[in-house]
Amino acid sequence: FNIDNTYLVNPDGTYNYIKSEREDRKGYDYFQPEKRDINALSVNMNLGDVDAYLSHSWADGKTPEGLDEKWARLEEWRALFKEENDGKEPIVWLDKACLDQKNIDESLAYLPCFLSGCKKLVIIPGDSYTGRLWCIMELFTFLLASGSEDVNKDVLIYPMTPANDPVGKLRAMSRLIDKFQNFDGTLATCWRDSERDLLKSII
Repeated sequence: FNIDNTYLVNPDGTYNYIKSEREDRKGYDYFQPEKRDINALSVNMNLGDVDAYLSHSWADGKTPEGLDEKWARLEEWRALFKEENDGKEPIVWLDKACLDQKNIDESLAYLPCFLSGCKKLVIIPGDSYTGRLWCIMELFTFLLASGSEDVNKDVLIYPMTPANDPVGKLRAMSRLIDKFQNFDGTLATCWRDSERDLLKSII
C-alpha cells in the first residue's frame, strides 16, 4: 500500500487495482472523500481475487492525529500480509475507490456481492465505528455472505490508536468489545437520514 502498488475492487462485480507513484500524504487523501476522486484510477479484476474488504467509519480520523492512526493501522496490516504472503501486495476493496461516487445508491445495493468476493474483512475502528449503521451492516453481511467458518481468522480488527502503544491498543479493543456488546441498532446513524431509515426498514 505505500501507495505505489495498491489493489482495489470495482463496483461492477469485477475488481480493481490502483497504482500511484508517491505516498500521497501518507494516504490521507484516500480517507477523505472530499479530497479527490480515485475511482477513476482503478482497473478491473475478477470477483473472488480480493484479499480484504476494508471497513472503517468516515466519522473517525478527521484530525491529523486521527488520520495518522488510521493509516498506521492499515500499514500495520499490510506489513503482516506481505510477511505472510512472500512479499505480495494486498488486493483490497476500499469504498472511496471502488464505489461509483456518482451513483452511490445503486452501487451500495451490490454491497453483499462486494463483501462475498473478499477473503477477509479488515476493520479499522475508531470511536464512532459501532454507532455507524453501515459499518455494522458490513460486518453482518460479510459473516453471512462469505460463509466464514472461522471469524477469528477472517475478521481482522486494528483499532485506531497511536503507533507503538500496546497498552492503548488493548484499551481500544476493550472499549470496542464493550460497544459491540451494548450495541443498539435503534441508536445507530448514517451520513444521511434516508439511508438510516432504509436500512432500518430492511433490518
